[in-house]
Amino acid sequence: MRRLHFTDVFSLFFIGFAFLMITDAASLTIEVLLVSVILFGLMLYFENEKVIGLISGLFLIVCFYDINFAYFFPGVFYRIFGTKPFWLSYLLFFGIILHTFENNMVLAFVISLCFTASLLKVRTDQNIQRQKKYLTLSDSYRNLKYESKKQKQAILQKQDGEIRAAMLKERNRIAREIHDNVGHLLSSALLQVGALQAIASEQKELTSLKQTLDRAMDNIRESVHNLHDESVNLKMGAKGYLLKQKYESIIPALKIVQTGQTIYGDEIMGTVPSLLAKDKCTNSTEEKLTEREQQILYQIAQGFSNKEIAQILYLSEGTVRNYISTILEKLDLRDRTQLAVYYYKQL
Repeated sequence: MRRLHFTDVFSLFFIGFAFLMITDAASLTIEVLLVSVILFGLMLYFENEKVIGLISGLFLIVCFYDINFAYFFPGVFYRIFGTKPFWLSYLLFFGIILHTFENNMVLAFVISLCFTASLLKVRTDQNIQRQKKYLTLSDSYRNLKYESKKQKQAILQKQDGEIRAAMLKERNRIAREIHDNVGHLLSSALLQVGALQAIASEQKELTSLKQTLDRAMDNIRESVHNLHDESVNLKMGAKGYLLKQKYESIIPALKIVQTGQTIYGDEIMGTVPSLLAKDKCTNSTEEKLTEREQQILYQIAQGFSNKEIAQILYLSEGTVRNYISTILEKLDLRDRTQLAVYYYKQL
């Protein structure tokens, strides 16, 4: 801010110096020039209004000593104009007019340049106020931007947590449904199978067994209807699960199960080719991705952000981003969503 006043004051100083050189260069002495420069420098250095008023009064006194100082008075008037007490600038102005009243040329120069100095001071003060206002608004904007960024990050983290919590909640719900709706019916079916071993000739018990297994399988379909087809996994087997079969096939199936072998219905056998193809795809994925890349793929499927993955695996965020780019390129996928879907398809 002081730089603007410095520029204006010394502009007025050089105008006065140039006018003096043009009109009366012979009367200019080094003492006048040196004293004027010193007093101007002191007025620009000090910010205290009383000190500035004292220096201005001192300048008026030296003007009475040598009229050549009057050529530099507009710069002094610029510095004192608008300060407190307000009457001081006008007192100095009228004092210099009385001193130069007999010299019309100097009087006209002083009056016109003092008027110019007052306008220049008003304009500069307005510019300073605008700059202060701009800096204040700029600081406010930066603070708002920073707060907005923090709120956005907090919202994203909260959304990630809510999505993950919703996924876990849905998994637990499905697991409880399967346990409540299917577990008891299958337990009842097992008890009926034990009874059937003792009285295999009775048709009534066989009919009851078939109805129980039918209800169990219907409940299984209803409970896991919302799960993806890819969730079916035959690696654990399903011994004794009799899908809807004809009455004549139940007894041979029970005898086979009694020997420790496994029975699969036509519905399950129809899914075997796709599962075998999926196993091949999983194997090829394991061949494509390194162990670290598979770990990162798993974390992405769990819904973790880059920052969270980096903390879990003790890596930097930049390294995690590089790994993700490599995984996307290897699997020919576009984004994290496709990576998550791809992972669950391999289960």
